[in-house]
Amino acid sequence: MRYNRDTAVLKADLLAFPDMVFMGIPILYQLFGPSSLFPILVANLIPTLIIIPVTSLLLELGSEERTRAGSHVFASSVLHALRQPQVWAPIAGAALVILNVPIPKFAIDSLQLMGQPTTGLSLFVVGLIVAEEKVRLTMAVAVDSVFKNLLHPAAMLVTVHAFGVTGVLAREAVLLAAIPSAVITTMFAEQYGILVTESSTTILATRVLSFGTIPLVILLTRSL
Repeated sequence: MRYNRDTAVLKADLLAFPDMVFMGIPILYQLFGPSSLFPILVANLIPTLIIIPVTSLLLELGSEERTRAGSHVFASSVLHALRQPQVWAPIAGAALVILNVPIPKFAIDSLQLMGQPTTGLSLFVVGLIVAEEKVRLTMAVAVDSVFKNLLHPAAMLVTVHAFGVTGVLAREAVLLAAIPSAVITTMFAEQYGILVTESSTTILATRVLSFGTIPLVILLTRSL
């Protein structure tokens, strides 16, 4: 679509990065019970270890290029991106789990206490961001919302059929793709001053649209 790199990165996140943890857990938990938490955690490794770090790196690289030029820009962007908590914290957590490093019980209890209100807190943060920006329902926002809420799960439906995945796992995969866009995309937009109004409006629009699209996806995936 001939967008510049920074805009394309934010657009890609809006269209392909679902709010799996904040919204996926309560929705799938009600449908499939505690067993649904494992696929969510596995699927969330993709944004945690790939999407968020790559987004941070590309946006940081764009920010560095706008302020200065030179061969050292890429290295400086990598170092700055690695210092961001949304990059190093998930990677460090994954490393601790892979290496089977024991974590003290008081630390686990503290993290669980912080993690329990995240679903409601994410919606609260969206409200704060949207309140700061003027909501503008443009054609671009409408197209992005339809892509995210309908075409994304449709693409996942084609994928599970192509790989022969059936049953509960197939339904969970399609439903996770139908979840609205991730809140952190708007935080990236705010931090780097890119698509701020459009991203916050899209976050809101995908959530409003999901009241109709998620029940539709649940209905259409019953036969999987």
